[in-house]
Amino acid sequence: MALVWMTDSLGGYLTSPELSRNMRLKAQPRMRFRPLATPEASFGMHQGDVLQYTKVGDADDGRVVAEDETVPTSNLTFSKDTVIAQEYTLGIDFSWRLDILAKLDVYNNVVKALTNSMARTLDKAVAAQFRSADLVYTPTGTASNPSYTLGTAGVALASATRRFTMWDHMNVIDLIGGTYLMPAYDDAGYISVGSTAFLRSFFEDQRWENVATPQNAGKFFRGEVGELYNCRFIRETNALDNSLAASNGEAVYCAADAVLEITVYPEEIQAKLGSDYGRDRGLRWVYYGAWKKTWDYSTDGQARLLRVHSLT
Repeated sequence: MALVWMTDSLGGYLTSPELSRNMRLKAQPRMRFRPLATPEASFGMHQGDVLQYTKVGDADDGRVVAEDETVPTSNLTFSKDTVIAQEYTLGIDFSWRLDILAKLDVYNNVVKALTNSMARTLDKAVAAQFRSADLVYTPTGTASNPSYTLGTAGVALASATRRFTMWDHMNVIDLIGGTYLMPAYDDAGYISVGSTAFLRSFFEDQRWENVATPQNAGKFFRGEVGELYNCRFIRETNALDNSLAASNGEAVYCAADAVLEITVYPEEIQAKLGSDYGRDRGLRWVYYGAWKKTWDYSTDGQARLLRVHSLT
């Protein structure tokens, strides 16, 4: 048999496989929740791991008084809550021999992988507090006769029976701004962080199209809902449920000062103190801190979050 390329012993061994210098990184989800938390500037290192914060209630409403009446008085109610910092971390070990023999860069790839891990982990930890909203809205009824249920204890009261629509969005904004008197997140109004399925429901709602077209038609092509009825939208793909009943996705509506963040030690990449004369190497990311929902509706009578969710 002649020398051929297809058989290693007859010619295939005359070359070695090329190693591509382009390394493909795994796609990363979008992390959106952490920037929405309120940092506690007065807390840091050498102050323990527990922050106690004070919540101040409202005074009563005033009233008209007659000329000979004394001025009515009221009082303030104070309550305290605590948040406890914890250490979040993950490391990757590698050998000195791998570091000096590998043709491709080991160190920078470890750093990239750890940085992505840190972002995903911390954003999910923040999201857990936003998702613990006491108010939970579920679209029910039918498309022609819509209704909704609203839980106030952190759980949905029903399974969704139709898609979330503009009608629901306007209900939610009216609830958080009117019924529950939540302060606006910023001067632009409230913020909604939603999964892809949640935001898709707007694009398929004729009422949203009527509002968005033609003056905001570009938003449709960019996949943005934009600002709508005193609320702006953020797309999230890391922590929210994207497959609820009736083809719905999860969302969280946020008012001002909804979640508190304390930081004892800010996030960083640390090198391992190697053993065996440095032949045992490693890197880790670390963050020491915590997040907590600032108000609890069951005890404080105040809420700063509303979650769109459904029973399975």
